Amino acid sequence: MALVTPEFLASSEFTHSDMALTPVDSYRLWQALEKHVDRNEECKDFDVSFLKPRKYFGNDPEKRLTLAEAHQYEKALKQRLAELAREKPDVCRRVLAALSSGERRVLVERADAASDPAVRDRVRVILDRVARAGDEALRQITREIDGVDVPSLVVPAEACARSAAALSSDVRRALERTMRNLETAHRAFLPARVEVETEPGVVVGRIPEPLSAVGVYAPGGRAAYPSSVLMGVVPAKVAGVGEIVVASPPGKSGAPSEIVLAAAHLSGATKVIAAGGAQAVAALAFGTASVPRVDRIIGPGNAYVAEAKRQVAGTVGID
Repeated sequence: MALVTPEFLASSEFTHSDMALTPVDSYRLWQALEKHVDRNEECKDFDVSFLKPRKYFGNDPEKRLTLAEAHQYEKALKQRLAELAREKPDVCRRVLAALSSGERRVLVERADAASDPAVRDRVRVILDRVARAGDEALRQITREIDGVDVPSLVVPAEACARSAAALSSDVRRALERTMRNLETAHRAFLPARVEVETEPGVVVGRIPEPLSAVGVYAPGGRAAYPSSVLMGVVPAKVAGVGEIVVASPPGKSGAPSEIVLAAAHLSGATKVIAAGGAQAVAALAFGTASVPRVDRIIGPGNAYVAEAKRQVAGTVGID
C-alpha cells in the first residue's frame, strides 16, 4: 500500500489503479472532500462540487451508483486530487490529515468486489451461462459486454507471429530483455527435489511436478498489458507447464491487442483466446470446445475478473 501524501498524489506513480472506490465509498469520500476542500478559504477557487455523485448509495437500486458510475467518479476524483496536490500541497496535507483513517484507506486499498452484490450476482450468471453453453455463451457475452463479434475464439498462431514480426526493434528488445530477466529469476526460484532418510530404510521426500495447464489472464480494454502476459507465461514455461493459455479481451478487430499477441508469441504461450472478463475466467475454469480447462488461473483483472476467480476457486486453482 502506498503512503497517501501530496507528493504521492502528484507523482506519476499515482495511477487509476491506485484508487479503488466502491459505490458506497464514492459518496462518502466526496462528502469528506467537500467538507475539507470546498470550505477551506485557500481552496475557494478549487471546486470539487462537480464530483458529487449523481446517485446516492441506498437500498433503492435506482438511486445506487453502478460500478461503471463509480469508476467514472474514481477517475475524476483521482485527477482532481492530483491537481490539488500539485497546486496546493500544504492544503492537500491538511485535507488528508483531516480525513478519517477509513477515508484515507479508501484512496489506496483495492475495493472488495464481494462488497458489491451486483458484481457478485452478475458474475454468477456469467459463470453459469459459460458452464452450460460453452463457446456459444462465450461469444454471446463478448458481444453483449465488449460489443465485438469474435470471428474465432482461438487466435490463429500465424496472427500472433505476424504481430511479433511487426514490433519495432526497441519494443521487441524491451520484451526480450524482460523475458530474460523473468526466466533468470524464476529458474533460481524453482523448487528442488528433496529426499531424506529419516531412519534406516525409510526415505521421505518432496518431488515438485509442473501443472498440466495454466490460464494467464491479460487485461485489455483501454490499455494493453504485455507485461501481464510475460509475467504469467514465462514462469509457467520455466516450471515446465505443458499448456499455457492466454486470455485477453478482444478489440474492434475481434482479437486482443497486437502487442499482447506479440508477447504471447515471444514468450511461448501455446494458445491465445479472444475473450476477457468473467466469461474468460469461466471458460478457463470449466473448459469449452475451444478453450481447454486449466489447472490454475493467474493474472490481474477488474472487479468482475477478481470475483469470477473467487467463485471458481473450488473448481480450479487461482493466484
